Amino acid sequence: MKYTTPFSDLIGDETVSVGNRVAGRPKPENLKELFSYRLNRLAHLSSTIAGRMNESSYGLHPRDWRLVGMLGAFGPMSLVTLARGADELDGCGVQLSLTSQGRALYRKVFPKAVERNEELLSVLSEADRAVVERALDRLTRHALSLLNAPGTQGATRR
Repeated sequence: MKYTTPFSDLIGDETVSVGNRVAGRPKPENLKELFSYRLNRLAHLSSTIAGRMNESSYGLHPRDWRLVGMLGAFGPMSLVTLARGADELDGCGVQLSLTSQGRALYRKVFPKAVERNEELLSVLSEADRAVVERALDRLTRHALSLLNAPGTQGATRR
């Protein structure tokens, strides 16, 4: 018989389950209980908070901040690379970069983004935060491998 262990012990490759429970939680019975839905909701809430603060403090729309943030962090890149989220290098097209005014805006806004993230994470202990960070890294790597798996390369609706 398998038994449930603390979350930090589940960062390994095995899944622990007991009856209708997976990793100490009840198995999802509806969309809102799915991990992916809950994670997306948290991301949406975090983005909404950032959007409101950037809009009121800097007059910066969330879309504009994403562009400034990517160009400020990763430097000149093509429009195609920017659209992909700077995950891949792209050798074609015009290279976009920030103006001196854009770089100054990035230096002003980015520290506030760090503060918002720290505030959101402040309810976690250092140990819990480390577990969340490791889990997020592992889940991201796994999601990328699933995305590249046979049968998942089809077009997506946007």
